[in-house]
This record gives sequence, C-alpha cells and structure tokens, in this order.
Amino acid sequence: MAINHLVALGKSAGAVTSGLSVVIKQLGQFRNGTAAEQDAALDFFGAADEKNKAQTDDLYERIKLGRVVILTSPEVFAGTEKYGWRDNAYCQLPEQQLDEGGNVFCKVVDFIRSECQKYKIGPPNIFYAVAGAFDLQANMQYSLSVLNWLVPRGRQGANTWVNVTGGTNIVNNALFTASYLMGTVGRVYYTFVPNEPPFLACLRPPKTDAVGQFWHNLPLLRVTPDEGLYLLLDELSKLGAGNTIEAGDLLARLSNTSPFAPIQPGSLTPEQKQENLHDFRVLYLNKLAPTYVERDAAGGNRLTKEGRDLHTFLKEQHIERKLLQGRDAKPKDKDKPEGVKSVSEGTPC
Repeated sequence: MAINHLVALGKSAGAVTSGLSVVIKQLGQFRNGTAAEQDAALDFFGAADEKNKAQTDDLYERIKLGRVVILTSPEVFAGTEKYGWRDNAYCQLPEQQLDEGGNVFCKVVDFIRSECQKYKIGPPNIFYAVAGAFDLQANMQYSLSVLNWLVPRGRQGANTWVNVTGGTNIVNNALFTASYLMGTVGRVYYTFVPNEPPFLACLRPPKTDAVGQFWHNLPLLRVTPDEGLYLLLDELSKLGAGNTIEAGDLLARLSNTSPFAPIQPGSLTPEQKQENLHDFRVLYLNKLAPTYVERDAAGGNRLTKEGRDLHTFLKEQHIERKLLQGRDAKPKDKDKPEGVKSVSEGTPC
C-alpha cells in the first residue's frame, strides 16, 4: 500500500529532507540491512507486529515510499529568493560552511531522488502545490483535497504521514486542521534541531540519534466540525447589507435545525426560554464574536468581513462532503486535485 507523505516547504530544505532522509534510510535498512536493522525499521514504521505474518516483500510494499506531495509558496517554488543548506552526513554535524544556496524546491526534489538511489530503493512520485505562505484558505483547500485524494475510503490509517516542520505557522495550521478533520492520517511528525549553528540548514539529521532525539510524533486526534456554528454563519449571511438580528430572533430562525434542538424555545416556560437563549449566546454567538460576528449597542448581530470570508470558505470547500466522500479503489495519479501537479509536468528545476 506504501506510505505517502504530505510536507510543507518554506525557506529551509532540511525541514523536508531531514525527515525524509530518516524514512529513506529506514527503508534501505529494511530492504538491504541486517536482521537487527530490519527489526528496527519495522518498529519505526509501526509494523513490528506484522513481521511474522507476511513475507518480506509484502511488508516492504506496505511501508515503501509512496507519493510525496510538497506544499510550498510561489517564491520558494520559483527560486526568486535563494536560501542555503549544509549537505551533512547522516547523524553528523556538517563539516562545510553554509552553501551559497539556490532553488530550495529543486534541491528537495533532487535530494529525494538521489537519497533513494543511494539506499537502493525506488523513488516516489513527487507532486507539488503552490499557495501563498500566509493564505490559510488556499492551504486548507490543498491540504484537505490532497488528503482526500491520498486516503481512499476503506483504506484509512497509516498510509499517509504529514510533516509539519517546514513552512509558516499558517501552512502548518492548515495541515494540522486538515489532518484532524479527515481523521485518516497515520502520523503527524515534526523534526527538531536547535535554532543555532551548526545545526541549522542541515539536509540530514545532525544528531547522533535521529529517531529518539530528532524525530517527534505529535498527538493526532479525530475531530468533527460543529455544524451549529456553520448554520449560524449561514443564517447571518442571509441578512441584507447593514441589517442586524437580535439573538432571540436568530435562535428562533434556527430552532428547526437539529444542532439547536436541545436549546430551542419551543413550548417552554419564560424562565426556560431565557436559559436557552443564554446557552445559545454562550455556546455559539460568543464563540464567533468579535472576530466573525459583531454586535451593535441595541443587541443586533451581523457578520464581520472575516465572518463572511469564513462562511464562503466553508461553503466552497464542502467540508462535510470532503469528510464523507472517498474512493473505493486505490488513488491514481490522474485523479490528483486541481492545482496539484507532478514534477514531471514542468518545474523551474
């Protein structure tokens, strides 16, 4: 089944290559190493319990490097700004000074291919998507779409790993959120080196224990979007320009939708109605204000610009549909999402 990798690439090539170098080395050791190295590799990939249940070739097919999808910015992709790196040996500090630099995206693509050749394993199919480093909506769109492509229905689990080391906090927030929403990612990981020379910009782990000191798996949860918040945004979006609505009237409009059934006014006493209205404000309106919902002095509510943008994004991305849909067959390269391209389709490299 192979393990696919979704990675964020910013100014540092090593943020992507160092983690993948661990993966590639472990695969090489499983393929060509000693019995002890093979056991260590299976443990790294979380497949140790499969050792006595499958043939070596079958195990390799399950843990081998699948597709690698690189999410990066226009500047990094085009190489308009040059950034350096240190081509250090595995688990060793670099002997050379910082390389004068070049196109970071091209360096990552070249590194993956050459590292696979060095360890005698097949290279992956490499894809990329380009979005602004501070464009949360675009990065969310790509993250959700790519994960939905890579993880078909019925094959959920450890066949897609997400690296949140590189890129901006905005990009990594998108990767984290998409991973949590989809609930089909096998591993989210982060590679750490001290933010000081000579550790910076290394293409491979500079520490003596690449897995224990360098590689960190992060907690991965399955979360469900709150439908009520989206319905509230949707109802407020129907107001005409400049119009507002009081909380009680808004709750009455939403009272026929299931998320609000426990707190809808219905045939309740005045005291119960006031209590439900209070809960509605605390659980929903207060969560959206003041960033997404603004209130005037008279108690009227309306969407802010950020609220309108959020509603548009959620509606356009069909978040719920993305969580429910899937494919019964294995993902195919030709089915990749719009905007995601193969490196064979043309790059600045």
